Amino acid sequence: MLQVTIISNNAYFKSGLRNLLAGMTGGNDTGDTSPLSFSFQHDPCTVPDIIFRDFMVTINMTSSRSYRNVQARQERGQVIHIPFTCRGLTIEEIAMKVRKIFLVASAGYGAATHTDFYKSAGLKRYLQLSVTENNIMLLTGQGNDTSEISRLLHRSERTIGTHCRNAIKKMGMENRLEFYKYASCLAKYGEGNGITLCI
Repeated sequence: MLQVTIISNNAYFKSGLRNLLAGMTGGNDTGDTSPLSFSFQHDPCTVPDIIFRDFMVTINMTSSRSYRNVQARQERGQVIHIPFTCRGLTIEEIAMKVRKIFLVASAGYGAATHTDFYKSAGLKRYLQLSVTENNIMLLTGQGNDTSEISRLLHRSERTIGTHCRNAIKKMGMENRLEFYKYASCLAKYGEGNGITLCI
């Protein structure tokens, strides 16, 4: 059974997501009859499988759940980060996004990085971040502006801007501010490790 936790200073976000998840355990959310199987994490000495934050979801892929193995797991890249923005989405769309997150968490890291998985999960490979878009996102999260990123990647500022706009669109974000907040969250919690999966 998957362990889930919600980390947020936004009480409305936390309460709303907790209620949505609780409703999905009965299988009565969007007419789907398959309930989610998980429990909210209560043990502070273990690492949850899924961590919901304000702008991102982190999926920890490992059989070991002790905190001392977090660094080793991140070094092996067995962490998946998913942008999680809900503004402008209906409850049904948010519930579908949550179901895909649980599908990824249940599938395991190996399956989640294969092309066949994208098809079975209803994800489009071409809607995933390119290597350049991912690098721009990581550099943005580290506090670099467009001119610094342009210099570091040996690309024009216009090209950097185009890649940034494409990444924003793929991640389902509204603007550069949401992109910056996600990139900052990734820099703070993801330490640049793992992969970003756009759902």
